[in-house]
Amino acid sequence: MLGILSENYVADNEYAAGTVVVFGGTAEITVTNQFADTRVAGVIAEDLSTVLKGRVMCNVIGPVAKGDLLATSDVEGYAKSLNQYQDWVVTFNI
Repeated sequence: MLGILSENYVADNEYAAGTVVVFGGTAEITVTNQFADTRVAGVIAEDLSTVLKGRVMCNVIGPVAKGDLLATSDVEGYAKSLNQYQDWVVTFNI
């Protein structure tokens, strides 16, 4: 896992690799069903650490193209491309 920055956080449940997590819940990290949740922490890696930066498998719902900005989705543990929500991206100057 070269080029990856990860950290070990206590999760409020057991999460599989690829799960998108946020800070909060009954421990340090949890999942969310809030679209574009600003508490995003990262993605659970195969070694069960939380990847904060780098290339790692990630659960995604909906279409995604190379270079798309990903955010939390309304499906727990999944990311979604913000590029299909151009009005949202422009509104928040991303």
